[in-house]
Amino acid sequence: MELEAINRSLFEILNAHAGLSGLPLGLATLAAKGAIGVLAVLLTWNWLSAGARERRALAQLVIAVPLALALNYLIGLAYPHPRPFMIGLGHTFLSHRPESSFPSDHASAMWTVAFGMLIWSRAKWAGGLAIVLAALTSWARVFLGVHFPFDILGSMAVAAAAVAAVAALVTLRAMIDRSMMCHIHQGVPNAKAQVMSITGDDRPPRSDLT
Repeated sequence: MELEAINRSLFEILNAHAGLSGLPLGLATLAAKGAIGVLAVLLTWNWLSAGARERRALAQLVIAVPLALALNYLIGLAYPHPRPFMIGLGHTFLSHRPESSFPSDHASAMWTVAFGMLIWSRAKWAGGLAIVLAALTSWARVFLGVHFPFDILGSMAVAAAAVAAVAALVTLRAMIDRSMMCHIHQGVPNAKAQVMSITGDDRPPRSDLT
């Protein structure tokens, strides 16, 4: 079976039935649209309660999230994929513009924050809760008919790539900084030796005469 056929089959399994209404619809809509706000509050609390070193680590998300969304945009240009309702598939319970669905911006942003918190936060329970929120939103957006399952898998891959790329860049910069500092420290004794040689002060000190 082709990947697209698998994608559509999984969507039909996960998508809500036509009669969805009332509290189940309200809870699913809240998960699809509101969980990202809860995640933002969780991240803010985590940052405010963290120490200076942990704050610097979490600040990497300022780069990772836009990077993930930029990757989404480029992927959408290279591989435009219709949303389920654009091809008359399943049942849709959220209003959305008819644009490329792969990957999901909501899911990419949330999974990037979740992966980042899981790696960079000392409060591992907060990272775990972020994972739960990202998974809940991802499920809800398929359940309500605006995304395919593979859109979510693509978002998770993009998020992991963005976090890994930022972490690698930060590590590389730290290695370069350490290397430069080593060269500076090594250069100071050499410079002193050159100065002493020029001034003639390279002779061993004389013992005091008694």
